[in-house]
Amino acid sequence: MQELPVVSLGDIMSIYTNYLSGVRPDGGHHDEKISAHVAIVGSGPTGCFAALAMLKCVPEVRITVFEARPTPYGLLRYGVAPDHQGMKNVTRQFERLFGSNQVEFVGNVRIGQDLPFEVLQENFDFVVIATGLPSERALPVPVHPGAKVWGASQLLRYLNADPDSDLRTRETVELGDSVLIIGSGNVAMDVARLLAKSDEGFDGSDVDDAAREALAPSKITRITLLSRSPYEQVRWDPSMFKELCSIPGVEVYLDGRRSTEETDTSSGPTRHQPLRVEVFFNQKLREIDLQEDNAYDNQLIVRTQNGTSDAHLSAESPKTSFRASAVIAAIGFEERRIGFGEVPADNVLRTGGCATGRLGNLAENRALAKQTAQLVAAKVGKQSELTGLAGVAPFLTQTPVSFSDWKAIDEAEITRARPGRIRQKFTSWSEMSDVVAQTRS
Repeated sequence: MQELPVVSLGDIMSIYTNYLSGVRPDGGHHDEKISAHVAIVGSGPTGCFAALAMLKCVPEVRITVFEARPTPYGLLRYGVAPDHQGMKNVTRQFERLFGSNQVEFVGNVRIGQDLPFEVLQENFDFVVIATGLPSERALPVPVHPGAKVWGASQLLRYLNADPDSDLRTRETVELGDSVLIIGSGNVAMDVARLLAKSDEGFDGSDVDDAAREALAPSKITRITLLSRSPYEQVRWDPSMFKELCSIPGVEVYLDGRRSTEETDTSSGPTRHQPLRVEVFFNQKLREIDLQEDNAYDNQLIVRTQNGTSDAHLSAESPKTSFRASAVIAAIGFEERRIGFGEVPADNVLRTGGCATGRLGNLAENRALAKQTAQLVAAKVGKQSELTGLAGVAPFLTQTPVSFSDWKAIDEAEITRARPGRIRQKFTSWSEMSDVVAQTRS
């Protein structure tokens, strides 16, 4: 991931080793027995919920949360819309989790690369995999190789200042004047809302303003959403749709008719120019092509077929073409091989999206994490014979990031926030490495 200042692994891990041998960080001692060492792979919401649940139902457990990135919280930091800070505030609960002397955060360590998974299994009584669903589902239709078609999560990660977003390496990311979104779930609503809002609409957020400027959303005059389902079966939450309709200067149409959603648009910042948002239902995607004549330079043609279900589609079914300057696909996520933990084992459990195959919301993943913790509790013995984190320390090939290191990054981002923002995130791992280096020196 990121090369951090080279320090002695023994120095970094000594506090963990001392604690395991009976010495508290404050110099005291403890006589409690360790019932189990549990490794959790992934520090997103599901992994953190699992750790919280285990603290409650597994007496004297010791938990190590491994994360491939130097930063914790996964989806909450880089996936949740930056203007939805209420959802992100659950991280305050997770901060208290990592403040426990029974839980350690080990960031910047990729299991399977920086630390062999077999070593993890040998040194921990249980390994819980909570890596989520990092891969977006591919569009199941032909797409012109030159078409500007992006996944919704890449756009959200870009606006969330994720250093690894694919959009960060592109020469230009300006969206143009007409954006088409494929999908009608909450992620599609997030994308539409984030592109529809004016700059002032992001007060109190942690949006990457440089990314917004590069996307040039103020130039957008039309956003089109295509739903496979009829209106009665859309998957967006009513509150998400109402929030979109409430943006001043935005007019929403459903199959050509103005939405009757009652909203208050009398207050709040208004866009510099009106924006029309159109939602079309029963649209089955056929292909995405690139217009090659000069009249529509760099315009995409999205072709669909109209029908209430695939069974009702035929050669005679009505066909529709939509023009757009960019297409954002919001059709969900899928599993991918993570390269470890794929051979069934009694001490290896999966939870959250990587177990169910669907992303789920916070409440669903909290429930799944609790179930996983209960499974661990049912198998725990009286005392562990393993060494947990102290046992894997000699095998680490990367200098790990501690939770104290992360707090230094966190405080630096808050300190450099511009007016109207709660933080300004670093957009490169090297910037974060510099902060850690300064803190350690």
